[in-house]
Amino acid sequence: MKASIHMSRRPMAALLAALILLTGPALHASPALAEGPAAQGRAPSPGPAGPTAGPTLPVLAQAKFNPADAKNSNGSDRTGAAAKINGFKADGQGLGVLYWTLRNESDTSESLGPGKFAAAGRWGESVIQPSGVRIVYEGQRHATLFHENWCLCYRTPPGIDYSSIAQGEEIPLSQVFLISPTATHVTVEIPAFHPVPDIPVQR
Repeated sequence: MKASIHMSRRPMAALLAALILLTGPALHASPALAEGPAAQGRAPSPGPAGPTAGPTLPVLAQAKFNPADAKNSNGSDRTGAAAKINGFKADGQGLGVLYWTLRNESDTSESLGPGKFAAAGRWGESVIQPSGVRIVYEGQRHATLFHENWCLCYRTPPGIDYSSIAQGEEIPLSQVFLISPTATHVTVEIPAFHPVPDIPVQR
């Protein structure tokens, strides 16, 4: 499928070693990282189109869209979004990565644009950063980790951001969380979707 997803690049200055450790052959190949303008504290600029083709990822669960949460606080509509949970992998030292896929299944030509899944008051609203995603385990809710106000959430492989997802296209995503060494399962909370329980923690 020919893709028209727009992208830009930024570095992974923090937790590089952890992410390389967490990104294994069971889910994704280890990424090649790129430098970009965000290294100087500037927002990334749109880049060339990128393909959606890639390895077929396991699907542990399909998130159910919640129409009551379709609009976010700035009024933009997330209707047409579809999400699949691909896995959660922990490094055994307190960090874990959620892998999931975001797809635009809208019946119109409208693209899924930036800010629709982002936490308020953070950088990166010019690109798709699903920083509003949370996980719940052992009775506590945890937000995605940030570094220098950038969400540690990426198109997989890490280091690439997309400014929009066209109708019929999808992108694999990954983001970093703190995880207890005793946690065996997590509940995943994605904006505009019902919580997805009982996702196993892979170690």
